[in-house]
Amino acid sequence: MLIPLERQIDNLSSSINRLNTIISAKLGVTIDTDSSNDDSHNVA
Repeated sequence: MLIPLERQIDNLSSSINRLNTIISAKLGVTIDTDSSNDDSHNVA
């Protein structure tokens, strides 16, 4: 069964945001993932 492309993109974006959070926590810095362009995915 095919997953709608929009849902795949949402899942991918969420995964990237989680990875960025983990990486930034390890590095001790904050990574701004284009929050001005993509506020819809910034659900903490």
